Amino acid sequence: WRHYIVFWSASFAAKNTHTKHKSLVECGVCDGLASYFALSAVLRNGGEWGAYLYDAWEAMRGDLLLDSEKSMQGQYSYLNVDVTRANLSSFGNRVRFNKGYIPESFDVSENPQEIVWMHIDVNSATPTVAALDYFWPRMASGGVVLLDDYSWPGYEDTRNYVLAWLNEKGGMLLPLPTGQAMIFKY
Repeated sequence: WRHYIVFWSASFAAKNTHTKHKSLVECGVCDGLASYFALSAVLRNGGEWGAYLYDAWEAMRGDLLLDSEKSMQGQYSYLNVDVTRANLSSFGNRVRFNKGYIPESFDVSENPQEIVWMHIDVNSATPTVAALDYFWPRMASGGVVLLDDYSWPGYEDTRNYVLAWLNEKGGMLLPLPTGQAMIFKY
């Protein structure tokens, strides 16, 4: 179900936004499986598209984690951008790999001007909100943000931070039984 929701939400965003170029963003890419489903959905819809992927592809740093998240420090040290690049090679040069920690990598990355879909799976509240802050102004009307870490046990701080952010920014939130949530920009 989780990958079906990735596919559906990317397809929905591509069809319901009025931008000529459909740019997708993923923050927290891992090996590229979610990106694969999102890119497949947009490719199926045709038209101009591109993707901007952001991940450290290194261990999680403690200074980016809340006290409640400190047990995550050091996890994901096995990730490798070259493996992800190989996994997504069938999509060609339309995919940009931006290696670095969120949010500091945004200052040195190739970033889209406007996006239609974003997936956030960074397992941490502070980088989640930083990604929302950075990309929300670039989100086209009708666009979708898919949050991976919203309703899972242990991610209560992420949910609370997202809800506080949403109260300031607006949008419509749809929590899902898969632990994910979607924010629709109108």
